[in-house]
Amino acid sequence: MAVGMQRVQKEFVLKNLLENGIRLSAHLGDRRTDAKLVDYDRNTLVLEPAQPAVFRGRNMVNVYFSMGGHMMTFKSRVKSLKEGRVTVLNPDFIYRRLERAYERIAPEDDVAVRVFLSGDALQLDFPESKGFDPVDESIRLGVQFDPERIASLMKSFRERASSIAAESKIVMFRSRRPSGLPEELIALTGKILLLPMETTRTLEGNTIADRVLTEEEVMAALTDAGQEVFFAAGRLQDENLRIQRSEITAELYCPVLFRHYAVGYIYLLQGQTGKPFSPATVDFVRQFSRVLAYALNANGYFEGSAKPRSRDAELIDISASGVLFALREAQERVHEYDELELSVDFPDRTIQTRGRAMRMYTSEDVTYVGVQFTRMDDDDAHYLMTRLYGENYTGSIDVTAAGDPARSEGNG
Repeated sequence: MAVGMQRVQKEFVLKNLLENGIRLSAHLGDRRTDAKLVDYDRNTLVLEPAQPAVFRGRNMVNVYFSMGGHMMTFKSRVKSLKEGRVTVLNPDFIYRRLERAYERIAPEDDVAVRVFLSGDALQLDFPESKGFDPVDESIRLGVQFDPERIASLMKSFRERASSIAAESKIVMFRSRRPSGLPEELIALTGKILLLPMETTRTLEGNTIADRVLTEEEVMAALTDAGQEVFFAAGRLQDENLRIQRSEITAELYCPVLFRHYAVGYIYLLQGQTGKPFSPATVDFVRQFSRVLAYALNANGYFEGSAKPRSRDAELIDISASGVLFALREAQERVHEYDELELSVDFPDRTIQTRGRAMRMYTSEDVTYVGVQFTRMDDDDAHYLMTRLYGENYTGSIDVTAAGDPARSEGNG
C-alpha cells in the first residue's frame, strides 16, 4: 500500500529532486513525457518537461520517479504552461512504496462511477424516462391479443401492422441504449414521435394528440438535456430532411414504457404511396405498447434486469485494475472485502463490472473505498486500457531511475 510522507520528508524529497536533477515521468492520461524539477516554493512546483505540448488542455498530472530504490508518486493540478515550463500546485502528499500493477489515472470530468448496494430500492437496467405508465391488471386490452404468450402477441401485431404500414418492427433496449435523435427523444420524454413533424397536424382535436410530441416539446426536451438551441434545431431539421429526401411518407416511433423506464419502442414506416398515420393508427400502436409492457412483465422479462438503485460516487482515481471512490452515508452498507457491482460511465460507453472492496477509510459521513476489479468483459477491459493509457501502452508503471544517486552508486 502507498504511504504518504510527512511534511519534513516531502521537503527532503523535493530538495533532492531539484539538486540532483532526478528524472520525473509526467503522465497526463494517455500522454506522457520526461521532466525535471527546476524550482519550487510552498505553493507551487515548476517543471521543465521534454515535451511541453503534452500539458496543453490537461488539468491534472501524475508524476512518478525513483529515489533511494523506492518508486514514488504525487498527483497535482496544472496551473500554467509558459515558455516551455509548467507550473503545478505543490502536492499535499508524496507517496512511496507503490505496490500496484497499473498506474492510477485522475479521471476527466466526464467520467463517473455508480455503485449498486444490496438492500437499496430496485431499479431496471433500462433508460429512465420522464414519461410514466403504471402498467398493471387494469390495463385496457383494446385489441385481441393474448398477453401471456409473447410469440402470439408479436404475430398478432405483425398481422395488424402489415395492413396499416409498409414496414414495422419492435426494438428493445435490453442490450443497447438509445442512439440517434428519434430514439433519444422517445426514451427521454416517454411520448410518441411522428416524422416529419408536420404530420402531427392530422391529430389536431383528437385525444391521442396529448401523447405525441410537438415541435415545441422536442426543442424543450433537447435544450433541457443541455443541447444548444441552434444545434438542437439543426438535428430536428436534419431528421425532417431525411424523410423528405427518401421514399418515405411518415415514420412513427412509440416508446414501450414500463413504470418510468423506456424498455423499447414500436416503429412503423409509411412508404411513398401511403398516407400519414391516422389518429386511429397512433392510438392502436400506443395501446399495443401498453399491452406489450404488461405481457413482458407477466412473463418475467424484467427479472434479470432488476438491480438495486445505483448510488452516485465521487470518483477519485481509476486504473485498469480498480477504482478509488468516495460514498456518502454508506458506512454501514459497505465492508472490507465485500463484492460490489459497479458501473463506470464514459461519454461513449458504460462499463458494467464487479469488484472487491480491498481498502476502506471513513471520515465523518464519507467512506473512501478502494476496489479491485474481479470481473469485466474482455471488450470493456480493452476499452478501459486504451482509454486510460493509449493504444501502445500496457498500463504498467515504468520509471528509469536516471539521476538517482542511490541507483548510480549501485551501478558504479
